[in-house]
Amino acid sequence: TPMKTLLKTLLLTALAAISSLAWSAEQTPEAVAKAFFAEFIHGDAAKAAQYVYIPQDNKTKPADAKKAMTEHVKAEQAQMKAVGAEVTLGKVTYTNKEKTQATIKGTLKSTASDKPQDADIPLIKTKDGWKVVMPS
Repeated sequence: TPMKTLLKTLLLTALAAISSLAWSAEQTPEAVAKAFFAEFIHGDAAKAAQYVYIPQDNKTKPADAKKAMTEHVKAEQAQMKAVGAEVTLGKVTYTNKEKTQATIKGTLKSTASDKPQDADIPLIKTKDGWKVVMPS
């Protein structure tokens, strides 16, 4: 019956929402960095921007800050695409004893340089989970 189908759909939707909540509670710096770079290099700038830490100041509305971050990511993304960038991620190191800050080893290969470049990419744990800290 249509009612049964509707209930099944609602149940599946609720389960999906719960499992994604559970995932976000369990997310690790590695998982966030991977998801960020997957979107950043080959995907959607707006999705990549969701993984970026936006410091809260009292002057900027969160929606405006998010929009600005998406624009920033788009500009960086265009540069990455232009040089055919690929990022490989390595080990996570926690940088404080509360384990709310970490860095992950990143290696950037691109046509702009014949030598891969290594960087420590900072991450910070927020109430919304781990976020990548973009250099300003």
